[in-house]
Amino acid sequence: MNTDLMWQKFIKERDDLSFSLVYNTYVEVLYAYGIHLGFRDELCKDAIQDVFYNIYVKKSELKKVKNPTAYLFKSYKYRLIDLARKEAKIETIDSCSDSFTLDITILDNIIDAEESILLKNKVKKLLECLSGQQREAVYMKYMLGLGYDEISEILQINPDSVRKIIYRSIKKIRQNIDNNHPEWLPLFLVLFFSF
Repeated sequence: MNTDLMWQKFIKERDDLSFSLVYNTYVEVLYAYGIHLGFRDELCKDAIQDVFYNIYVKKSELKKVKNPTAYLFKSYKYRLIDLARKEAKIETIDSCSDSFTLDITILDNIIDAEESILLKNKVKKLLECLSGQQREAVYMKYMLGLGYDEISEILQINPDSVRKIIYRSIKKIRQNIDNNHPEWLPLFLVLFFSF
């Protein structure tokens, strides 16, 4: 069943099974997103529980939500920031955006552990040339498979800006490959053009 349909069924009909399906669909993806943003394991788990608890309790207030995926990611990110502020008294939200890190796991099941480590290091090195916002947008687009509209809602910028960020990120990575690591071109093509 489509996630949007499950969401609507939960909100309109108060269907607990649909709520469980929405939770199970997003829990691992949200957790990975929180870890990649640089938050601790326990903080990520707590934030997920808080977000879904609030959704369950305030379902009648969520009838206007048009994009559940964007709503969940945005709510989750803000909850992580709130919890981190309470924990460490963080002063600005921007510090979270700049700390976005990426640990690629898409090929772990295909190649052995040694090759996986080499691949992860190559991808990390490729992405080091990007800003935090660029890494976050690339992660959402190519690792989570989100659309430009969903990414724009999460990052709170317009879809055209997301397209420009993604385009410039890919261009920057490609220039980095051409100038420093031409042997990584096949990796670049697989990562960004096989989705």
